[in-house]
Amino acid sequence: MKTTLRKTLLSMAMLVTAASSNQAALLLYDGMESYTTGAGINGLNGGNAFGGASWSAYSTASVGQTIQAVSLNYSAGVVTVNGGAKAYYSNSGGATFLTSRGYSIPAVADGGSVFVSYLIQSPGSFEGTGAFTQLGLYGSDNWGAITFAQSGETQLGVRAGSGSNIGGAADDLQNGVTYFVVQEYKISGTDTIISTWLNPTSLTLGAPNATGTGSTGSFTFTQMRIRGALNASTYYFDEFRIGTSLADVVPVPEPGGIRLALLGAGALGALLYRRRSRARLLRG
Repeated sequence: MKTTLRKTLLSMAMLVTAASSNQAALLLYDGMESYTTGAGINGLNGGNAFGGASWSAYSTASVGQTIQAVSLNYSAGVVTVNGGAKAYYSNSGGATFLTSRGYSIPAVADGGSVFVSYLIQSPGSFEGTGAFTQLGLYGSDNWGAITFAQSGETQLGVRAGSGSNIGGAADDLQNGVTYFVVQEYKISGTDTIISTWLNPTSLTLGAPNATGTGSTGSFTFTQMRIRGALNASTYYFDEFRIGTSLADVVPVPEPGGIRLALLGAGALGALLYRRRSRARLLRG
């Protein structure tokens, strides 16, 4: 009986470990919740950034980069992203803005990938002429996912080093709607392939909404850069995640099968314990 109980408890521990390891440690996470509402983002260093760097906001629009009491949330399929009660608010005031946060991660080998995800909402800039915003993982202005106006609609696209906007099927972004954006940066020789998905519903993403390839000559990912606007553009951002796997950056609940297995193992363990205790009483 003792051996059976020990095996049962060991199985329970293995299941808990499997459940908790579905998402590996993030290279960077910031949900904005540790900051004071109204504070400028420059110099803030909450969340968890591998390497410990702070946010940096610079340009003539830096005073418009603040923390605001806004709740961004996204839920579709099995994906749920809860943005809490605060978000980063970018108000360019008609100038170009650039906000970044540095971090350090192990070198990415050829064939390897880095993933990033975030929530974005515009209270009134989508559809605006000349309005755009871009988030990327290279220390360069021309890399990353970008929203931009084209043919009277705001599209989600990719910039891959050339500065060109590559639009995808995810177009007609609407003001006041929260979107969940996922990007993959895949190293291929001296090139980087950027793929972008809008509003994924599971860890099976399918074809990207936009993709682009550019030559970097370097595999260094040391900075997340948010850039945009040449007019009075406003955006909310929240729930920044950077990781080396898709599961790192796409929040999904614990699989139901694992939960049921944990409950079943727990019930079995309790039953065996009661039987063992009863047997002791009978022997005594």
